[in-house]
Amino acid sequence: MPKGRTRVTRKNQVTIPVEAMRGAGISADDAVAVYAEGDGRVVVERLDSLIERYAERLQGTWPGGVEGFLEERQRAWD
Repeated sequence: MPKGRTRVTRKNQVTIPVEAMRGAGISADDAVAVYAEGDGRVVVERLDSLIERYAERLQGTWPGGVEGFLEERQRAWD
C-alpha cells in the first residue's frame, strides 16, 4: 500500500505524498471529499468515485437518471 509521511501545518493544511496520491488514483486538480473515520483517521476520497457510488443507489429514482443526479451534484460543487 503506497503511503508517505507529512505534517499538519498551523493553517490545518496537509500535503499528500505523491506515492499515496498515485496509489489512490488521485491527481492534481481532482475534487476530493475529506471526512473523519474514527480517532486519528482522516479519509480523502476522489469526489467522482464517491458520487458514482451513491448515484448507483439512486438508479431510477432521480429525474434524468444517474446523469441527471451527477449533473446536479457537479453544479452544486462548482
